[in-house]
Amino acid sequence: MLGLDRLGIQSKLILLLLAVSLLSISTMALIGYVTGKEALNRSFENHLKGIQVAKTNTLKAMLESLKDQVISMSDSQMALEGMRAFRQAFRELDSKRLSSEEEDKLRDFYKKTFLPELGKSTEGEPVLDQYLPVTPAEKYLQYHYIAANPNPYLRKQDLDASPTDKSSYGEAHARLHRYFGRAARLFGYEDLMLVDSDTLSVVYSYQKSTDFGTSLETGPYSDTHVGSTIRVMRKARDRDDFKIADFEPYRPNLGKPMGFAMSPIFDNGKMIGILLLQFPIDNFNIVLTGNFKWADEGLGETGECYVVGPDKTMRSRSRFMYSDPVGFLATLREKGVNPRIISQVERQGNVMNAVVVNSPSADLALKGQSGILRVTDYRGVDVLSAYGPLDLDSLRWAVLAEIDASEAFAPIRAFGRTVLVVATAMALAVTILALAASHFLTTPLRVLAEGARKLGAGETNVVVNLRSRDEFGQLGRVFNSMASSIRDQR
Repeated sequence: MLGLDRLGIQSKLILLLLAVSLLSISTMALIGYVTGKEALNRSFENHLKGIQVAKTNTLKAMLESLKDQVISMSDSQMALEGMRAFRQAFRELDSKRLSSEEEDKLRDFYKKTFLPELGKSTEGEPVLDQYLPVTPAEKYLQYHYIAANPNPYLRKQDLDASPTDKSSYGEAHARLHRYFGRAARLFGYEDLMLVDSDTLSVVYSYQKSTDFGTSLETGPYSDTHVGSTIRVMRKARDRDDFKIADFEPYRPNLGKPMGFAMSPIFDNGKMIGILLLQFPIDNFNIVLTGNFKWADEGLGETGECYVVGPDKTMRSRSRFMYSDPVGFLATLREKGVNPRIISQVERQGNVMNAVVVNSPSADLALKGQSGILRVTDYRGVDVLSAYGPLDLDSLRWAVLAEIDASEAFAPIRAFGRTVLVVATAMALAVTILALAASHFLTTPLRVLAEGARKLGAGETNVVVNLRSRDEFGQLGRVFNSMASSIRDQR
């Protein structure tokens, strides 16, 4: 207060005007910023959560449609007729033996075609004896429909009838293959298989990959997700039972991620087989990535939506691996990701079933919860993550929609800068206005003070010239009258 006593009226007026104005501006700016920030943040969170929910609902609808298809097909006359024919014909093949030349040709297919291609997508070197068919029926089918089939691998389904197979199986295949093939192509399945529920042998395969003829209970692919799931399905008692085997790098398809839907086939109340539909992740990726047009779906420059499986590895494509694989792999190396994981991503060209997602949002979604959090994603980047579960039968995935926090909060920072600039401009304007106002208000006081000083010094002809009609003008006229009265008295 002692400091204020030394200040002039003009300075005090300036400080008063500035204090009142700046306090008002600061209060309004703070209220505006907080309110605007909350509104922007809430709007963006709702937008991100909306994307996550929409993607989840679309994926669930696709899985529900898949469920309806496999149950409908397993209950069809075509599936029942095919299961009866191939099951009986397959069992008759146990008495068939390949010649040494045919055995060599089958072996050469594995050594020169299948294993070299498989080795490109798997770590280490595949061992021949781990994949060769063992039983006479397995060898017979794989020779006539794979090794002796002139079509390239994974296109063996183009052979409707084997010219070398004169067995009852060959007759059944020539008669039924085109019908199963039409269904597989119509619904976009990679493979359609019929499995004997007693032995879990694949008695028919549309695609004719190396799981054809093998047992999913004891064969080389029994330890896969489809092998473990079909062993549970074998215990089904309901004609409309249904299960999904989660996506995994499936070796008969050269390590490409595949999922399976299955439903039992009943014949007069007795289960005789299981229908397997093999489907790739491609259609799911199209939905999750918006056909690889993330920005068009409102995910900006860094947003993406992806799926995480129960093992916490990704089940869909990464935007960053797709758009900049070199930079993405460099980021993984910088973050200290396991070199084996990086090597797997490089070999298969995507992150599916490889990159681990250890974020709180993924953990909560896999526990059946949903919401939105700020977390560190699989790249080690700070992101805003909307999460939720996707449940169907025994399958649970986590569906995450995320965007880098730097991009998510950029509008808020821009809004804050705008508020700061506007508040600063208003403060400068108020300062200039305060200077002008204080000058205008204190000028009459200075005139009166000068007149009083002269009058006190003995001058009697003092007249102050204040023409305003306000209180200062009245005070000037009173001063002039007082000075005139003093002059007259003297």
